[in-house]
Amino acid sequence: RVDRRQRQMCIRDRYKGAVKVFFNEPKEIKYDEVGIVAAEGALFSDDVEVIKSLQNKAAKEGANAIIIIFQFSGKTIKTEEKDNGVYISSDNERKMLAVAIRIKDK
Repeated sequence: RVDRRQRQMCIRDRYKGAVKVFFNEPKEIKYDEVGIVAAEGALFSDDVEVIKSLQNKAAKEGANAIIIIFQFSGKTIKTEEKDNGVYISSDNERKMLAVAIRIKDK
């Protein structure tokens, strides 16, 4: 049985400041990894919107920074067979993955 104090220790406090964005692993900074966050953009979204989504998700987990580890921007082609032929459609997609981190105080 988990008591109330232990349960509270498992819940991370939301980070309320600005979440920093790194596109490479920061070498001179000490940090703890919090987890992986993912975000996708719709047809008219841009990279900024997807990064903001990653920042928001990371902040909810208590992270104060993210390291982008995967980016995809492009078209996907889909084909679908129906009774009266084959339909081809395309979508613009943006997908990103990031490591959510908590930068340690000095």
